[in-house]
Amino acid sequence: MSNPLFDAANSVEEGSTGSGIKYTFTGETTTINHKGETITLHRIRRISDGRIGGWIEKEENLSHNGDCWVDGNAAVYGDASVKNDAQIFGEALVFDFAEIDCRARVFGKAKVYEGARISGDAQVYNNAQVYGTATVTDYASIQGDSRIFNGAFIVENATVYESAQIYERARIAGHAQVYGGAQVCGGAQVYGKAQVYGNSRVCESALVYDNAQVYYNARVEGGAQVCERAQVGRDAKVCEQALVYRNDIIEAEVIRYFK
Repeated sequence: MSNPLFDAANSVEEGSTGSGIKYTFTGETTTINHKGETITLHRIRRISDGRIGGWIEKEENLSHNGDCWVDGNAAVYGDASVKNDAQIFGEALVFDFAEIDCRARVFGKAKVYEGARISGDAQVYNNAQVYGTATVTDYASIQGDSRIFNGAFIVENATVYESAQIYERARIAGHAQVYGGAQVCGGAQVYGKAQVYGNSRVCESALVYDNAQVYYNARVEGGAQVCERAQVGRDAKVCEQALVYRNDIIEAEVIRYFK
């Protein structure tokens, strides 16, 4: 059975879009090993201007609607999909059941896979990875070597970078920043203009918000809250629904039951 993308490559003139097909296969192929399976990828060419693009496994990977595109040496395969005006370029990889939608961009050597979804005007780049049903949307930015996974949500104008990890349904929102080797997990939330960095860890439904900062090796957990202009750093541990607020600076204490 003929493939319409191969047929179009032979019959559609450059500049024509009347067929409803936005791109064709150029005939150039490469292979990639994915979970022990060899997958054949096809180089694409945009019909409207003849631009040579990146690689896809099959037509379902890249919609013919909108301005979405796969460029450079980027590749989309498996059951992943790129839709609307999303852009994949550089050496980025999008695979498994990942979905890139709206005006999102994935580039550099970033990877988006499993059931992750990137949408809105979000960006994922450098060596960042988003996977395991995580969601990145709005104007969020995922950079560096950061990892977003296991149902995490990164939304609004939040930024995650360097080697930070967000996972287990944690949520980063507002203009919050998480970076360094910090971890946010276990349903914890960081939002407002809060910053979590160093090797700190925020977990177990804890909240860090307003202009608060958590840094160095600090731990905020067990439903604790750090807010306003408070700072928790060094080896401090804030837990068991404690509240640290105002201009408090906690650097070497374990605080419990303080509300």
